[in-house]
Amino acid sequence: MCLSKLGQVEITPGNMLYDGLKQELRLKLKHVFSGVIPTNIFFNVLKQQREELDKLRKTFLFVCQQIGINGVQVWQTELSTITIDALNSCFSRFTSEKQSVPLKSTAFNAFILKMLQFTDPT
Repeated sequence: MCLSKLGQVEITPGNMLYDGLKQELRLKLKHVFSGVIPTNIFFNVLKQQREELDKLRKTFLFVCQQIGINGVQVWQTELSTITIDALNSCFSRFTSEKQSVPLKSTAFNAFILKMLQFTDPT
C-alpha cells in the first residue's frame, strides 16, 4: 500500500490478527475471572468458571489452528499474565492492613486470599 504524503506503509495482517486475538483473549479471560460471588456458592461459581474456561479454550485453540497461530502458547502466556497480575493484587491487599473500602470478591480473588490466609506468608 502506498500513500503519497506519508510514503510507503507496510501492513502485516498476520501480526494485526495475532495482536487482536491476544487482546480479545485477555478481555474474555478477565471477564470470566471477574464475576462477583456470594460466599455461600463459591464452589458452584468455580465449577461454572471452569466450564466457561474449557469452552473458551477449545474455541480459541480451534480458531488458532485454522489460521496457523500457536494457540497453546498464546493461551498459556495470557493466562499466566492475568494470574500473576491477580496474585500481585491479592497479595498487596492481603498484606496491607488498612482497607477503608471493601473490594468486590471474585472467585479467583477469594480463592487466592484463602490460600494466603492458610499459608500465612507474612
